[in-house]
Amino acid sequence: MIWKSLLVLYAKDVLSDLVTVHMHSGQSRWQYCTQVSSMLFGEALSRLYLRSVPQGRRNKVLRDVNAIFEAVRSKVVRGVESAPWMQPQTREAAADKVRRIRGDFLGSDIYFNQSLLEERYRDVSEIVQFKR
Repeated sequence: MIWKSLLVLYAKDVLSDLVTVHMHSGQSRWQYCTQVSSMLFGEALSRLYLRSVPQGRRNKVLRDVNAIFEAVRSKVVRGVESAPWMQPQTREAAADKVRRIRGDFLGSDIYFNQSLLEERYRDVSEIVQFKR
C-alpha cells in the first residue's frame, strides 16, 4: 500500500517538473525544453540519432562501450569477491549476479520500426508557431 503512495508522489513530482520551467535554477528555457523533449520522446530521438550514424560507426561505438562495460563489470566482481564482510556463500551469489548483467547500449531495432513510432506518437501534433 505504501508503494502506491510513493508512486503517486513520484508521478506528481514528475508532472510538476514537466509543466514548470525551473527558472530559479538558472537553466535557460531552451535547455529545459530539450531535457523534457528527451524524456518524453526518447524513442524518436534515439531513432533520429541512430539513423544519422553509419553502421560501421555504430559498430565501433558498440565495441568501445562493451569494452568499458566489461571493464566496469570485472572491477565490480573483483570488489564483491574481496569484500571481507560478506559470507562466502553470499559473496559468490552476488558476484554471479554481477556476472549475469547484460547491457544493450546502442538501442534496439525497435527504433527503426517507423510504424511503431508513428503509433506511439500518434496523438502528438506538430506545433507550427511558437509563442514567446
